[in-house]
Amino acid sequence: MNRTLFRQIQTGSRLLAIGNLFRAPTPGAQWRLAALFEGNGQSQLKRFPLEMSCVLAVGREFPGEEGAPYRSSGFKKAVVLPPIDSWRERQLGDCPRLARRLAANPEISGQRCFVFEVDGLTVWLPKFELARKLFFHAAFIVRAAFEPNGLDMAFTIYKEGDAVHIHTPTKTGAPSQLLKIKGYRDHFSWLLLNQDVKRSFESIWQSLNQEQERTSQESAYARWKFDFMAPISLAGTTMNMRGPFDPKSNELLVWVLPLTEN
Repeated sequence: MNRTLFRQIQTGSRLLAIGNLFRAPTPGAQWRLAALFEGNGQSQLKRFPLEMSCVLAVGREFPGEEGAPYRSSGFKKAVVLPPIDSWRERQLGDCPRLARRLAANPEISGQRCFVFEVDGLTVWLPKFELARKLFFHAAFIVRAAFEPNGLDMAFTIYKEGDAVHIHTPTKTGAPSQLLKIKGYRDHFSWLLLNQDVKRSFESIWQSLNQEQERTSQESAYARWKFDFMAPISLAGTTMNMRGPFDPKSNELLVWVLPLTEN
């Protein structure tokens, strides 16, 4: 990951929390994301373009070292995801593992979470982090998630016999160097050809379009608490989760998700 992506992040700081998305009412204004950082013993609220979602995982530290653009911390546990219909939806502020000073901030505590049980373990999984890990692997894909028919604008699919061809029309923002990497091609194919996954991706825009609101007459900004529907096909997937863990209550608040599949 090129370190130029992190010019807005203070060297040595750590990401504490993700807040709301917001957008000014002016023509052409883009959605931006609020995030709370801690550095040099002080907290600072920063605002980022959506493309930065690729690296904004809670708990990450940004040391500014060569070859180590960020590092993650927290208790680590591999979890096999249960059926999606067993997941509940809660607010992050309901989680006992959330630090009190963060729970006192309504922009943070109001963020949406999935909650589920696995072998006696209660997992609190923020919706933004799950979507970030599943989908937000490249800047143009992040932008597509916040536009109507974003995937159809970025890719063209047609079948030829038993083969499926995926093309990226010119001027879609899809970097040619990414398309040369097998891992990215596999990810784009999974996103486009698995209809369950594609519906999940498209639910980001649908939720945004339905739920964005202005907080008051005094605030001109449209604001939104991130939301989407998890893919049903995630059931049975193994995720290595990191975050604060309480052995007494057997509860884990997920900060970051390195993803591996069975």
